[in-house]
Amino acid sequence: MVEQVAVNDKVTGSSPVGGALRQAQCRPNSKMSKNNWYVYLLLCDEKTFYVGITTDVKNRLAVHKSKQSFFTKKFSQIRLVYCEKYLIEKEAVDREKQLKGWSHAKKQMLIDRKLGINTCTEFDEVFRSG
Repeated sequence: MVEQVAVNDKVTGSSPVGGALRQAQCRPNSKMSKNNWYVYLLLCDEKTFYVGITTDVKNRLAVHKSKQSFFTKKFSQIRLVYCEKYLIEKEAVDREKQLKGWSHAKKQMLIDRKLGINTCTEFDEVFRSG
């Protein structure tokens, strides 16, 4: 279950389970968590994308920036550049796996809002602050 807020009118790409991404679907599901799940992209040293999943974006970003994460500790500059919000952990895990398989160029298109939609408006201040 993904909660999405459109940033453009065109929705393209595919969901992890096939078909186009759909906006704000809500249906009862016993697998729904009381926590939201977030799939996020970091830009590391202005060249490398890191794709991750968390229930707490601000805390996870702090962990990355404090060099406590194995993969990102080698980078001096880490910036949150994209985020999607999910209600079901499996959907977030599937989306994370999908994004990890994308090329650098396709991830950049997602960030540039040429694909899909950016869903985490509650983290706008984090995007702006770098």
